[in-house]
Amino acid sequence: MDEKNRPDLIDDQTAPAVCDIPWGKRGNTADNGCGWIAAYNVTAALLGQVRREDVTGEIVRLGGVWFSGRFGTKPRGITRYLRSRFGKVKTAGPFLGRWRKKSRGARAVIALFQHKGLFSPLHYVSGIGEEPGKFRFYNDDDYSAEYGGEPVTADEFCKLMKKEGRKPIKLWAVTKD
Repeated sequence: MDEKNRPDLIDDQTAPAVCDIPWGKRGNTADNGCGWIAAYNVTAALLGQVRREDVTGEIVRLGGVWFSGRFGTKPRGITRYLRSRFGKVKTAGPFLGRWRKKSRGARAVIALFQHKGLFSPLHYVSGIGEEPGKFRFYNDDDYSAEYGGEPVTADEFCKLMKKEGRKPIKLWAVTKD
């Protein structure tokens, strides 16, 4: 980890410390854990110390596991989890202007996108507010390569996804503690 990373947050789902953590009945964190990691990062950043097991257990309890974990986390599970922890959560679909509007005033965001290709997998990343309107994103190699961990706006991140051939799907914005 470099100095721009917070040691309490997860920036690589394939890291030895987390890759083998089970997700659902048949999944694992290295292949399918980006959703719970994004939720964990937002919770740890905004509420302080939280156990990974508590986050994964709550998402499972709320029906957030997709096909026994083999397809990761359901978007509905992310919504339910964030609302259970933070109350009102703003959401936006795949449109850049909506990401800009919904992320204003947010302390953290979760972005969901589809990798390149029609039948390619989905991926969640968390963005933690570092300065007003800007976020440091976690668990995304393209962001790290492009920005080196420097905070960017949610719409700048969305533009990067599009530039890399990925399709933005949904944004969740957490505005209060």
